[in-house]
Amino acid sequence: MKTRFFYLLAILVTATSCRSIKPLFNAADPAPLKKKDNRSTNNTIAKPSQQGSKRIYKDGQRSPETAGIMEIRHPNLTYTGDTENSHRLQFKYAIPVDVPVEALTNLPFLQYMDNWYGVPYRYGGSGRDGIDCSAFSSGLLISVFGITIPRTVKEQYQDSRRINNKSDLQEGDLVFFNTSGGISHVGVYLINSKFVHASTTNGVTINDLNEEYYKRKYIGAGRVIDR
Repeated sequence: MKTRFFYLLAILVTATSCRSIKPLFNAADPAPLKKKDNRSTNNTIAKPSQQGSKRIYKDGQRSPETAGIMEIRHPNLTYTGDTENSHRLQFKYAIPVDVPVEALTNLPFLQYMDNWYGVPYRYGGSGRDGIDCSAFSSGLLISVFGITIPRTVKEQYQDSRRINNKSDLQEGDLVFFNTSGGISHVGVYLINSKFVHASTTNGVTINDLNEEYYKRKYIGAGRVIDR
């Protein structure tokens, strides 16, 4: 009976002691696990904001460019127009010839010039691999104005009516130069002292009659279009 009593007493003492014991960790034990923070469960790395690379408009309106409005700024030109009603070539060539966009009204002329712009010069050539000045001028006049003119520079000069004053030049007039002895180069007048031609150095391009080189080489102008 006594043995059974002491046995029960030992069990009671052991149970009471276990409730008071705290867990102990030494250097060899693994660190206790921390409760996972739900705010850090997303493993996606946040990308930097792209707001700085975009134009943000508080009123939600589109920018002038996307709204169909284009503004061209130039030392001698400021023009704002509706791109939906103006041809892209008018905007493209307004600055090189230094005129308001609406001054360029002959779209077939601009289209022909644009199609050939930058094609290299080749003496006797008449294709996209190379073209000379008189082939370009004759091709432009027949394509844009429906006027057939001779193939060579000298013949074009002879078959055109003289224009004595540069101030009287009009779109489509021929301008002639002495670049290699006699009448040796021709271009087609565009506007504002500018002319388009097949240059030996730059191919089909636009230049100004008042540039020092062309001013010195200028011989005269001729007109083959009835006005």
